Amino acid sequence: MAKKDIRLNGCYQKNGSWWRKVSVPLGNKRYKQIHINLDTTDNKIAELRNGMINNEIENVQINGNKWKFAWQNDAGRSINTGTTLSHLTTKFLNYKRIKQSSGTLEVYQDAFNHLLQIRYVIPECDITESFDLTSLNPEHMIHILEYYDYRMKLKATDEKEIPIHPIKVTTVHKNIRCIKAFMNWLYEQDVIKKVPKLENFSLPDKEPKHFTEYEMILVEHHILDNYDPFLYQVFKLYMDTGMRLREPYLDTSTLKDNSLFIKPNKKCRPRRIRLTDPQLNTLNKMMESNYLPAYWSNKFRYILRDLGIEGKSFHNLRDTFITRKYYLTGDIYSAMGSVGHRKIETTMKYCNFEDDEQLKEDFPSIHEIRTSRGDVAHLSPLS
Repeated sequence: MAKKDIRLNGCYQKNGSWWRKVSVPLGNKRYKQIHINLDTTDNKIAELRNGMINNEIENVQINGNKWKFAWQNDAGRSINTGTTLSHLTTKFLNYKRIKQSSGTLEVYQDAFNHLLQIRYVIPECDITESFDLTSLNPEHMIHILEYYDYRMKLKATDEKEIPIHPIKVTTVHKNIRCIKAFMNWLYEQDVIKKVPKLENFSLPDKEPKHFTEYEMILVEHHILDNYDPFLYQVFKLYMDTGMRLREPYLDTSTLKDNSLFIKPNKKCRPRRIRLTDPQLNTLNKMMESNYLPAYWSNKFRYILRDLGIEGKSFHNLRDTFITRKYYLTGDIYSAMGSVGHRKIETTMKYCNFEDDEQLKEDFPSIHEIRTSRGDVAHLSPLS
């Protein structure tokens, strides 16, 4: 039976507890009645909680049953469950699942897991599963950066009272990229009115590394003696075309006749890679094998380890292509266009031979060609 007490206006008692009835507009002059449990039999507590509902009545009417009050959740404050970190990260991953690989989704999930660990390092941070993302602000960005800075400075031998371990700056970069993408999505979904600025940590510039002709001969002989010879054809395809590891597998890359067309992206300009018949056959066999790009990269890593070639990786096959391309043609712009660099300064990093003897030692066949042309002295595009 409804009470007449104006301080409990809109409330009623049922099964020994106080309840509040709220009308939620559905449009076209239609309404839905929702019933909020004040979860108390005490009149004074009910009066306080009813006042909280009155303060939040507009949000309640907009969000309906998604709205939870301080006494209904562990956060100790009123929240819209439709805008919590837990709800929206799940919704975001479902959205990404349509067009992203399982590996990419795991990277996003890892970044979201890190958000929940920030409180281990910064106790005053209020980011939890029930965190209301509409309240995201620049202070949270500072907490994120402080957390990652702490993780990068950790040592494996450090005694820790919290269940976290050291991470590399490259992992931090991936996580921050994921968080930025998530915040941009929140903005597009009108969850937040402005995207907070999240700075990235600076990475030291990596000097390009190439494989010498001698090293690639070692790789070829080692594969022919111990592995499937097709492996060398794959590695040679990458070295002779300058493709990035994943470029042949991208949805935006198209194969037409004897050319692979790579559309522009944040890393490179559009380009066309003309393939010889053997290269085309190798590429087709790669696609038919159903191996993921990481398979070729890992195989190459094992081979380099077997040969004792340290400090180099699969990506250095691309570095080798750019270096060879410039010193064969002497044309920095040709080398730039072949790999899709956006800035000439990026390509110039690969023209790094200091003298003719170094070129002769690493690439004797190219040195011989240049000698026959009479252009040995012009090692640098600036000379």
